[in-house]
Amino acid sequence: MALKNLRRIKVENFYSFNEEPQEIFFTAETKYSSDSRFDFIEVRSKKSENILPVTLLYGANASGKSNFMEIINVISRLLKRINTSVDTKMPGVTFDKNSAPIAFEFEFVIDDIIYEYCVKYSKSEILFEEFCTFNSNNSLKRLFVRDGVNVSWHKNISISKSIKDEVKERLNTRKDVTILEILNLRNIEPYSDAYNFLAKEKSKGLIKQLFDDPELKDLVSSFLKHADVGITGFSIEKMPDKARLELMKKITDANLDNLNISEDIFYFPLFEHKGLNKKLNGGEESDGTENYLRILTQILPMFLKEGGVYIADELDKGLHPLIIKKIVEMFHDSRINKCGAQLVATTHDVSLMSPDTLTRDEIWFIEKDPQKANSVIYPLSTFTDVRSNYDYKTGYLEGRFGGIPYLGSIDSLAKLVGEL
Repeated sequence: MALKNLRRIKVENFYSFNEEPQEIFFTAETKYSSDSRFDFIEVRSKKSENILPVTLLYGANASGKSNFMEIINVISRLLKRINTSVDTKMPGVTFDKNSAPIAFEFEFVIDDIIYEYCVKYSKSEILFEEFCTFNSNNSLKRLFVRDGVNVSWHKNISISKSIKDEVKERLNTRKDVTILEILNLRNIEPYSDAYNFLAKEKSKGLIKQLFDDPELKDLVSSFLKHADVGITGFSIEKMPDKARLELMKKITDANLDNLNISEDIFYFPLFEHKGLNKKLNGGEESDGTENYLRILTQILPMFLKEGGVYIADELDKGLHPLIIKKIVEMFHDSRINKCGAQLVATTHDVSLMSPDTLTRDEIWFIEKDPQKANSVIYPLSTFTDVRSNYDYKTGYLEGRFGGIPYLGSIDSLAKLVGEL
């Protein structure tokens, strides 16, 4: 089984995160996981370390949850600049108009090897870049360190002089490009594995994926039936060739990416329902059903073949709490999650805040500091006085852990209305 998991993310000066470093850990704290009934993701190369299958972020609206999730999209774009113009805007937005750069640190596991990738960049160039691995004795091995356009390589690194010269030459003309992307062009390990993990984009064309993979379509159909939303069958029809050609006259393949349109426009999901003599198309289904279909199409291959990290902003969007709970349970169960897939998501669903559903180190909060206007991240596990059988949900809604909106009393709101 090939593990591909996040261990840690650190961020500075990015959207609502200022220069005070904020980081989140995806490794299990032993005191909370040792007696857990959930299945964790074991890192065999590091004794007694487990990756959390689930990490959920809670917080008020505008607290910074979506900003944190945007880190994944931004690092992907930062690693794909070679084929763009040098004038292409660097991805991401700084906390304010100061000159401080954006900085990210990622720790992750690929095939039981732990890596660390750090990057710091301004509006026009990469200022610092470092790629490391951890030896068996847990010491850090810096494979390369970049300071501006100057690069230091580990003395035992297996990269030829010609490739090192190529890196130097490219950086002299494109200071906005990462070394990791340059090395990936040559398909050099372990850099390509790390690149593919960090630069992976969300899947486009999920309905086409189901059309091309009947086995996956049948599995997704089975899960939809078990969700008890009344669906008894699921099929996909392809747009007839004539209609496809007519549509292609209006929109070329080149335009699909520019307009953020996938090939799904050429495929139609059809749903059979109990008590109906006709099939319903995707547009006639609820948003929740369509969202669950999208989630299943992405996570089931991760469970059974690919592993990796499923990132979701507002996981609960349109979905019943019991379906969300079932998704969490699937990530926690190694009989289903055979390849150690990992869920990292934001949610407002407080019904999941239970020791029966999540360990306390799987629950994180994001709160905006009212004085500095920056977002602060912290786990439930920082509250050491919380008992193992405590009702996390009640404590959260009562404001014990922070990360909730303050709207004032209903009397104060009524007074505002009265003043109109």
